[in-house]
Amino acid sequence: MINLNNRVAVVSGDAQEIENLCSMLSEDRFASTVFRQLEDLMDRLYPTDCLAVIINVDTVRLTNRNVRNLADRFPEVNIFCTSTARLHPELQDAMTRHIRACLAKPVDPDELRFWLRSIHDTRMSPETL
Repeated sequence: MINLNNRVAVVSGDAQEIENLCSMLSEDRFASTVFRQLEDLMDRLYPTDCLAVIINVDTVRLTNRNVRNLADRFPEVNIFCTSTARLHPELQDAMTRHIRACLAKPVDPDELRFWLRSIHDTRMSPETL
């Protein structure tokens, strides 16, 4: 049985990025579920399904409202983005309130590991159980 606290959803339209992220996640014992569109994620994800969502903002249309809806519907899920751009002024509100981090592409495996392990360990600590 897969521990859902180890599942990460990947939302991207970039096949190479999907392959790279899923490989990194697998190496670190995180299961992954891939969605091509944000709407698919919203329709098929359950509140207790995963630890985090990684969204490619270069290939997935993302707005402050989309992110707020995602965060409201799945408050336990940590939201990350990947992007080639350093700044996203159109997502300023979402970056400030709901997005944990925006990871530069190509994603550094050590950075991704750090974020996910930190969240996982915090979620599993006795104080949070």
